[in-house]
Formats: sequence, C-alpha cells, structure tokens
Amino acid sequence: MDYNEAKQLCYKYSVKNWFFNDWDGSIDVYGDVNLQTFQGRQLPLKFNWVRGNFNIWETRLTTLDGAPCIIDGDFNCYDNELTSLYRGPQVVKGDYNIRGTILKNLEYIAPIIGRDLIFDDSLCSTYSANEDLEVGGVVRFSQYNNTYSMTITHRYNQCCLRPEIVMNLRHIDLILKYQRYFSVWNDDLTFNVENFNELIFEIEDGLL
Repeated sequence: MDYNEAKQLCYKYSVKNWFFNDWDGSIDVYGDVNLQTFQGRQLPLKFNWVRGNFNIWETRLTTLDGAPCIIDGDFNCYDNELTSLYRGPQVVKGDYNIRGTILKNLEYIAPIIGRDLIFDDSLCSTYSANEDLEVGGVVRFSQYNNTYSMTITHRYNQCCLRPEIVMNLRHIDLILKYQRYFSVWNDDLTFNVENFNELIFEIEDGLL
C-alpha cells in the first residue's frame, strides 16, 4: 500500500491523526481507531502503532492481518468471526476484549496486557502455546450473550469452554498463568483432566 491509497482509506473510515510508514506501508495513529462501520473479512489498512483504543467489534473479521503491533489503549475485538488471534497485537496497554469470537484457543494472544482480559464461553480452549498469561488487571469471564445476528451464532453451538474450567472460574487468573506448567493441554491440544485437577488442588491448597 502506498501513501495515496492509505490516505483514501483513512478518509473513508474516518481515521485521523495518522502517519504513513514508508518502509512497510503501515500507519501509526495518534488517537483512537473506530472501524465499526467497516464490514469485511480483513482490515482495510495495515496498522503499526495506535496511541489510543483500537475498536473493531462487530466487523465480521476472520483474520487479524493488519492489526497494530502496539495499542496504547483498549483492544475491542468482540463479536467477530475470528477463530485465531494470529497476527494480533503484541502489546495492549488497556483491556483485551475478545468476547463472542469463536476462537479455537488463546494461542498468539498478546504477551503484554496492561489491564483486563475479557472473554466468554464462546472460547473453545484456554490453550496459549508457550505464553504465560499474566494480565495487569483481572481476567473477566461472562456467559456468551451475543446480540449481533450473524453466522457466528451457528458456530457457537458447536464450541464451548470445558465445563471443568467454567466450574473453577474463581481461579481463572491462576489457571491461565500456570496451565502450561501443569500440561493441562496435551500435545494434540486435547484437555488433560487429571493434570487440570492437580492444578486446581495446588491452587486451593495455597501452593500457588
């Protein structure tokens, strides 16, 4: 993407106070980005650094290709058709909101989250590969309640977070922090009930 293309798209989607990076065709934005009017499978611009909130809820996205590397504010990405966080932001200094996205798991989630991580039981798995998930705020979980009418509702009926995890949501921060060390998820990404129960025992016994 060249400067003129970026300029046209920024005007179309009301992206203001932006700077074009010649080396890769991305843009930095000095403020919020609001793309709720965009309805597409992939972001229309390539972002690098957003010095505010990055709002892309209810946009029908299926990929985070083009998402900023750094977001100084909140990452509001809920009620989309995402199944993966691949190419998502690496640093989110505010909230990281991924409710209603039918994600397969938390692989590729930002290793740095400044405030709250927000998700619901539309998430299929808390598997996070080699990332240790520690957030600056709290992990907020809610039951799935998507009022946005689209095919995501159909897929939700086929995906649900493990009931063992839902029953232990009071420990969700520590589950996310230590699940890798207890091998809660097998190599084939299936759930290891025995190891999960051991993790819960250690948490409730005050050892973690």
